[in-house]
Amino acid sequence: MARVAGVVAANDPARAQTLLTQAQRIARSTLAPDDHAWALARVAGVVAAHNPADAQALLAQAERIARSITDPDQQAQALREVATAVAGG
Repeated sequence: MARVAGVVAANDPARAQTLLTQAQRIARSTLAPDDHAWALARVAGVVAAHNPADAQALLAQAERIARSITDPDQQAQALREVATAVAGG
């Protein structure tokens, strides 16, 4: 949904904002911490183009969640997703 919002933003910024809000709500409702961190990082990557302050807050939340993951492999994967989003990828 976040990717769709990024595409829609050029033609309909209001609709894009609605989609991003929905994407954030879905990302926050994900139960598994690694999926939660990944989803927030992806949404933040799209939000960054439109609202850098919100993107920073989402990335900070994603990083906190990623660091709370106790499985080393899952934590590394979640932190990689956050780092990729921070780098703009």
